Amino acid sequence: MISRQTAARSASSISNLDNSIVQRSNFSYDGESKKVTVELSYQLPPSVTELTIGSVPEEFERVSVDTKNLQQEDKYTHVWSGGSPPKITIDISYKSDNLSDGFFGYASKKSALVSTIGTDPSWRYSTESPDFVRESEVNGEGYAGTETVYLGPHDRELRNIEGKQLALIVPEEVTKPIDGTDILDVLQLGLNNLKPRFERRKYTAFVFSSVRQGNYTRGRAIATDILLSEEVAQAGKYTPPHEFAHTIYGVFDGEKMYWLKEGIAQYIGHLLNLNAGLITFEQFISNIRTERYKNVNLSNYSSSESGAADYRKGAHVLAALDAEIRIRSGSQNTLIDVMGVEDADLSTYEGFESAVTRLSGDSEITNWLDKYIRSSGLPEIPSEPQYYTLDSSSEDDFRTPTPTSTPTQSPTENRMQTETPQQTPSEPATVENLGTPSSNTPSDIEATIQELIRDGSEVLNRVIKLIGQ
Repeated sequence: MISRQTAARSASSISNLDNSIVQRSNFSYDGESKKVTVELSYQLPPSVTELTIGSVPEEFERVSVDTKNLQQEDKYTHVWSGGSPPKITIDISYKSDNLSDGFFGYASKKSALVSTIGTDPSWRYSTESPDFVRESEVNGEGYAGTETVYLGPHDRELRNIEGKQLALIVPEEVTKPIDGTDILDVLQLGLNNLKPRFERRKYTAFVFSSVRQGNYTRGRAIATDILLSEEVAQAGKYTPPHEFAHTIYGVFDGEKMYWLKEGIAQYIGHLLNLNAGLITFEQFISNIRTERYKNVNLSNYSSSESGAADYRKGAHVLAALDAEIRIRSGSQNTLIDVMGVEDADLSTYEGFESAVTRLSGDSEITNWLDKYIRSSGLPEIPSEPQYYTLDSSSEDDFRTPTPTSTPTQSPTENRMQTETPQQTPSEPATVENLGTPSSNTPSDIEATIQELIRDGSEVLNRVIKLIGQ
């Protein structure tokens, strides 16, 4: 019999390690040569008669591999067929000192941030099919997440929440002050209230220095790890909970459901901030509401065309849907419950519709979904706070607005202040944000360019061309 591994699980989520193939990865780092050494060792149950390991992806260029008790099948594949458990030692030299080249990692003289080694294992067994478990550790200074490993001096903050571990890793070279308490508080709120679609026990937020960013994104989720630039980690509110929501819900295959992937992360991010007391209810509503993409048909919009529509209209529709589910189910269920239905196929509209119908208890809600997801309608978002509380919180946990005096302002200053809450870090900036050239004052353009600089040179070049027209 043969079984092929499709999704590795952490050891803490497996109750019976006696019938598990355990892959242990030990990472060490030599800053002078910028070389990462990974030692892979295996614990095999008696039922396993053959193990095939794909040791190194083709994307790694400078690499050497040393094996024990393994036969080489081709350039990247080795096979164990009996005897002592196999071992593999892999030396990888990283040529880049930043993350611009895609996430295979960077290496400098003092530190490295690298991805774990995907071995794509398969095995033959004689009786009961075993589980496959991955464990990673660091030899020396560093920290190993699920898919990401940091090697070097750093500060860390760890929390254990009902058997789950939450960690924040801040490298020594990060210069901006990071409020780890605020970040971990909102992520812990998510762990306590969201319903993961997969059993996970370890969640890690890695902050990377601006000198390591290059053209890399400011925030990204990889399995149960999130990567945050020091700028968005310092800002704290928006990107961390957005990316954390991705670790809870995963990725919904299929471009037609891209709006659900990004829309739910956008909505949940703001919802966590609201219930953590980081924003007021008025700010929450302002951040969620949008009119810009009201004519977009979410179910027919591809991710390559949508810009911010999947984020902004997706979040708007899902916020209204959350209230609808609460109302129609008599406050028995919420959108969070829908997202946690294990047997729901959320990679299709039909699967999502089925889960919403089941938990709302009202078959007529399909008409609501068709109107606002499969057409260009835009629902009203109820303004009653009770529709946006989490199980562990109440309206009393929402932040109270601070009374302030309002000085006399010019129309331009007033407009910029009013629009600021709408521009969350998770919303990609576009030329559309500028309005028409005739409506832009010099101060408008300067402020917008400063915002766009943080979103990449490609968009900035488009803006410069527009201004020159």
